[in-house]
Amino acid sequence: MKSGASTHHEATLARAAGALALAASVVIASCAEPRIGTPADEHAARDAAASIQLAHHLEALPGIAHASAIVHSPFVDPLRPDPAAPAATSASIVLALAAGARPEQVENQARSAAAAILGADAAIRIVAAEPPPPPPRLVRVGPFQVAAASRVPLLVTLAAGLVAIAGLAIWIVVLELRRRTS
Repeated sequence: MKSGASTHHEATLARAAGALALAASVVIASCAEPRIGTPADEHAARDAAASIQLAHHLEALPGIAHASAIVHSPFVDPLRPDPAAPAATSASIVLALAAGARPEQVENQARSAAAAILGADAAIRIVAAEPPPPPPRLVRVGPFQVAAASRVPLLVTLAAGLVAIAGLAIWIVVLELRRRTS
């Protein structure tokens, strides 16, 4: 039988172990996820925001169905004793053109818009993807949905299959009748 003092001692040890486990989990969580961003992190976040903003501006232009942009501006470390001259801002842009858009005109408009946002000295690369061709007109042939140009070949194939099935059925009937009569 345990005395009241030993039960109290065990309860105190259990509470201390629980508190120690809680403190350890807080320390581990704080080490796994830094709370203070570095200047490089803040710079990368500004570049990411500028990329999204540029893409939204480009999508507002006529002839552009979708735009994606990656902006990279030079980072100067504020703690470096002799900072080198920063390079020019650069942007890589991919445009999905809308149907009927003229690629040269759209690229010029996009280049002008990007230069207005990033600065005239920015190095801007643009890739414009032609819009996909319109899908063919579809028609229904029985349970099938096919391109209008494939309607006649499908009907011929279905008719040939029907004739083959009917011919085989007649052949089976004839064979069965011969077997029964013999």
